[in-house]
Amino acid sequence: METKEKKEKSHVLRIALNESTRRILDQWKNKLEAEFPGLRSFYPDLVAWAVERTGQTLSKKDISFLRERFFDQVKQLEWLLSQAKAAKARGEEVLIPEPKMARKRKSETPPDALEQ
Repeated sequence: METKEKKEKSHVLRIALNESTRRILDQWKNKLEAEFPGLRSFYPDLVAWAVERTGQTLSKKDISFLRERFFDQVKQLEWLLSQAKAAKARGEEVLIPEPKMARKRKSETPPDALEQ
């Protein structure tokens, strides 16, 4: 008597797919259904399989690529501001490093020259 593997409990995570990613999933789904008539393959299963296939760790190259593609300085600053506000609300001291002043270039026009 065979024992069936217990299916992992899944948690709902909704993600938005861009059009090119959706087309790829559609192609995969169509190919699977053509190879195995009656097979019920669903998008979440295909996405989970693709993620599991890539492995559990990201390489430095992967991280660099993802940072280049998705990092947003404004969002990071908004996050930092929310962290500072939360710390201040808890009564903690919020320390912000002093900005480094840019060195004045010799070619810059002196401020008093602009007032003439």
